[in-house]
Amino acid sequence: MDVSGHLIGINTAILSRTGGNLGIGFAVPSDLARRVMTDLVKYGCVVRGYLGVEAQDLTPELAQEFGLKQATGALVGGVVPNGPAASAGLEVGDVITRLDGKPAGDARQVRLLVAEAKPCHTVQVEVLRNGSTRPLRVTIAQASDYDRLAKVDCSYDKHPGPLQGVTMGELNSQLRQQLKVPRYVQGAVVLDVNQYSAAADAGLRPGDVILSMNRHEVENAQEASRLTQNAKDKRTLLRVWSLSGSRFILVDGSQSG
Repeated sequence: MDVSGHLIGINTAILSRTGGNLGIGFAVPSDLARRVMTDLVKYGCVVRGYLGVEAQDLTPELAQEFGLKQATGALVGGVVPNGPAASAGLEVGDVITRLDGKPAGDARQVRLLVAEAKPCHTVQVEVLRNGSTRPLRVTIAQASDYDRLAKVDCSYDKHPGPLQGVTMGELNSQLRQQLKVPRYVQGAVVLDVNQYSAAADAGLRPGDVILSMNRHEVENAQEASRLTQNAKDKRTLLRVWSLSGSRFILVDGSQSG
């Protein structure tokens, strides 16, 4: 309750070591609880919108890499094939700035706005692409579980340059199954990362799949090795897939210790 007696949240948990309330609690906002209740009564389940993108927050470094003046908006790291976003023309590297007329300051806001949108409802999504604003019309779908099936091979190689300390291999059916990589994901799987390398500092982890390097698509480990060896800059922009989705990683070899 607020000071006027209006309901603003529903308690869900408290912090307690002895069973008593220590004064710290956790609650769900009342408007969200109301929507869940309404969906349950009307549909028998909670209905959420689905856009079909994997969005991430912009860091100052990523904003600079994509030629943006400020790190606001949600960077599209992946677009699900045949999903609502793909059908509307959203592309990897787009920055979502507004959705259905509401500002999207970061990836979390985009996810909330999409979840709140009604399935089959068409919304306008504004994106920044190559320095220009583009309005796109997207028909929101209903959220559903998408299967993740995938795996990798074992052709190791320690790569020089920006990815020094990274061991990559080929994706095969066995690795796809083990790592739960979807069939549509193609690239070079990361088998090992030296904990003291620039790649590790940037967030690259074993099990990640490198999809592109410096905006060049990576089909396999051999292609990744070739692009790495031909790199002229110590900064390498990677797009990688993991179980949490696709995202961009900027590896700065000049900062490695």
